[in-house]
Amino acid sequence: MRRQRHPRGMTLVEVMVGMGLVAVAMLALVSANTLAARASSRSYRHHMAMRLAQQRVDVLAVGEQKLKLRPVASGATFVPDGTAVDCQEAFGAAASTAALAELCSGATPDVMGWVDIYGRPCRRTGKPEEGFHATCQYRRYVRFEQVPSGSNQGDLWRVFVAVSHAPNGQCSNFREGDSQCVVTSAVLTR
Repeated sequence: MRRQRHPRGMTLVEVMVGMGLVAVAMLALVSANTLAARASSRSYRHHMAMRLAQQRVDVLAVGEQKLKLRPVASGATFVPDGTAVDCQEAFGAAASTAALAELCSGATPDVMGWVDIYGRPCRRTGKPEEGFHATCQYRRYVRFEQVPSGSNQGDLWRVFVAVSHAPNGQCSNFREGDSQCVVTSAVLTR
């Protein structure tokens, strides 16, 4: 009589090695997914910063702000953006209007320039009833520079708008290519 051989199953060592390979592959996929999510978030914040910068340049180029250009002496550096146009926007109640005026008054420079995704001034920190928005993640800066002109057509000014999408609202160098800041400019005639 011949003895029948039963098919052999997997040993415990083979199962453990297989599980280890699956675990390593899963960790690699989770890490790749996390990196992709971070890159997507960074790209979205950069896109929003570009949109907010262009929005401010457009307002300055066609609006009444051209008449309120800062003097040459203060045009050498970027300053947090807080304009009268922003502060005149009313969100409903008189308390909201007062909060907006405070955001642009210069009395608290640490809150000046912060805007939400729509370009409305907002507080970076605070409670919702104090004007805080969950989307208050961008800080705008402006700089005006008089451009020498050989003609008598009026003053030429270059306005620079920088929008930081860094968590602390700072720009490292206010130049194109800054990883935390978008800078755009336009030439205005007053």
